[in-house]
Amino acid sequence: MISHLQSALRIRQSAVSFSESLFGTRTTGLFVSACRPVIVRYSSTPEEDEHKWQGKVADPRFVEFMALPLKGKVEFHGECGASVTTDSDATTTPDALLAAAAAQAVAVAEAYKAAAK
Repeated sequence: MISHLQSALRIRQSAVSFSESLFGTRTTGLFVSACRPVIVRYSSTPEEDEHKWQGKVADPRFVEFMALPLKGKVEFHGECGASVTTDSDATTTPDALLAAAAAQAVAVAEAYKAAAK
């Protein structure tokens, strides 16, 4: 018999209440079930020593928004939630973007001059 069920009220602050209003909104990510830590204490008979199980469960009342990475992967957990891993991208800094844009502009100008000859 389960003698005690304890659920910590800790859910990530990024979790939002699940509602129909979440549907129909365009996003660049996805919603995953929010995790809630839980402790279950149980015993087969009142005389038996109490056992304890501790883990995470999905809370159907809350979801979390996970932004999809430009380069990377999303790994879904067995119980609930997901992890996002972003691969490094050398062209994401402002300096690198400006340098790449300038190089493209020079290449286009040179190609235009070569075609005009």
